[in-house]
Amino acid sequence: MDISTMLAQGVLLRGGAYRIEKQLASGGFGNTYLVRNMAFNELYAMKEFYMRGVNMRNGNNVTVSVPDNHDSYESQKEKFKKEAIRLRNLHNKHIVRVHDLFEENGTVYYIMDFVDGESLAEKIKHSGKAITEEQVWHILPQVLDALNKVHSQSIWHLDIKPGNIMLNKDGDAFLIDFGASKQLNSKDSQTSSALCYTPGYAPVEQVEQAMDKFGPWTDFYALGATLYFIQSLNQPPSSTALSEGDAFNFPSTMSQQMRDLIEWMMKPSRKERPQSVNDIIKRIAPFIGAAGQSTRQAYSFHQSQTPQTTEETSLVEPQEKKSRSGLIATILILLVIAIAAGAYFMFFNKSEAEKAAEAAQEEYEEKVEKCRNAINKADDFLQLEDAMTLFRPIQKLEDEHADALPDVYDKLDGLKKLYDKKVKKQKQEYADLASSLIDRNDYRTAYDLYKEAADALPDDDEMSDKCDELAKQMGYIYVTDCKFANRLNGETLQEPSLRLKTDDMRYLTPLVTYNSLLPSGRATIEEEFTYKVIDPDGSLDHSSSSPSGYTNDSSFEVEVGERDQGVWLAGWGNATQSLYEKGEYIFELYFKGHKIYDAKFTLY
Repeated sequence: MDISTMLAQGVLLRGGAYRIEKQLASGGFGNTYLVRNMAFNELYAMKEFYMRGVNMRNGNNVTVSVPDNHDSYESQKEKFKKEAIRLRNLHNKHIVRVHDLFEENGTVYYIMDFVDGESLAEKIKHSGKAITEEQVWHILPQVLDALNKVHSQSIWHLDIKPGNIMLNKDGDAFLIDFGASKQLNSKDSQTSSALCYTPGYAPVEQVEQAMDKFGPWTDFYALGATLYFIQSLNQPPSSTALSEGDAFNFPSTMSQQMRDLIEWMMKPSRKERPQSVNDIIKRIAPFIGAAGQSTRQAYSFHQSQTPQTTEETSLVEPQEKKSRSGLIATILILLVIAIAAGAYFMFFNKSEAEKAAEAAQEEYEEKVEKCRNAINKADDFLQLEDAMTLFRPIQKLEDEHADALPDVYDKLDGLKKLYDKKVKKQKQEYADLASSLIDRNDYRTAYDLYKEAADALPDDDEMSDKCDELAKQMGYIYVTDCKFANRLNGETLQEPSLRLKTDDMRYLTPLVTYNSLLPSGRATIEEEFTYKVIDPDGSLDHSSSSPSGYTNDSSFEVEVGERDQGVWLAGWGNATQSLYEKGEYIFELYFKGHKIYDAKFTLY
């Protein structure tokens, strides 16, 4: 958990209505806290919108680190609000309820029920043991009850996994984290995004981002993968592996009923999976009863939604009407037979290869159109990477059927040309943005930009070369965090933080966490690093050179992939009295004159 991006314990929000008691979790799009409602002395969970890599904290305020990211931040913030509103409208005892939503500190917060317990993932991690099948028969109906409510409002969760199913101390289950969910309006248009997924828990329609094919069956696949992992402790097989054959490794203790259930829920074809919660409930009700649960209770919400059938009434036609109808029916039958005979003749005179090619044509055209749309809509390399994943299945279909229907199965080359054109355009946009960052001496963000492109284009030497060049200019050091400590005497350091008390301050000492960017081997970095500390009024308070406090000289040794924390700088101050004034300071770290990191800290 990265506490440097989070609000500190004791901070008050909403005019003093809530106080932060504890930091719970930090993710890519938000932070979660345990808070106390001061009026009622009750504990709740609070979620804060915070985009890692885009936001930075200025005291309690959340700001956007790069102005160009402002529009993206505002767009994602609105989706965060919609997530809270969706949760607020989902009244179910197995879904946490949202109680408050407000904006403060430049971002958004919502208050929800606090589940005093742990997720299935945490339970397995702490115990080192799988969840028993008996426990699963207790948990599963509760999760299905939550999903029944979610799906009834045309919402798909899209991120069901062991980490998103909580158990309280009584063993009751709760479905959490609707950040990836997608809702359809009456016209079936998307009102929220669902571009992210968890590998192993996403079916093929989600991996390929075929949003028009999302449905209850998409969540059931993820739930099946969850059941598989928590009972076997094996990572769920990919949707590709499933389509190529038996990819499960079930434990010998698992019943055949459970194996069949998981295989059904994880069918590669969405049409072969359960289509509704009721389908699953019908199947598992006998086993829930066998595990000591109430079959009647398991069926309760299934039966409440089953429409009552009405008794059909047959009408007896007059004789003459029946005769006329019989004549018409005979003519129609003869016509159908004639058409069928012609179709039969045409079909069976085709080669087996042609028939197979025609049968696969709809799938081929669908994938081609999806790939073309993905390329045209891509705004960055990560989205282009998603589009490229469709090349392989398209190539496979062309390899199989191009000889039979060459005029149909010939679109991949055109897609690749469109892709190359888009890559070239995006590479230029990335280069222009990186150049402007370098002009502002922001080498770290420029490196992040090129690294994203290099990861998405592993075969593109140009992007990798840019990364290597910037890594060298950064001293092959990627600084990931920096906190400060008061060094009282000798090497004795107080607890590092971004907020330090000035009264007993002696030597202010930065502690830097870094990750090596060396391309290979182990090396000694001999060049000097420098830093600057800027006063609240903007004037330079202090500067120094070399990480002497780390190695007692101006060099230190690092190894590829090493993560380390060192007291690089000896600090500055006075051994007998405080030389510091209260306020917010800026710390900047340089290598060969290039700024590779900056941070803000407060003296109070």
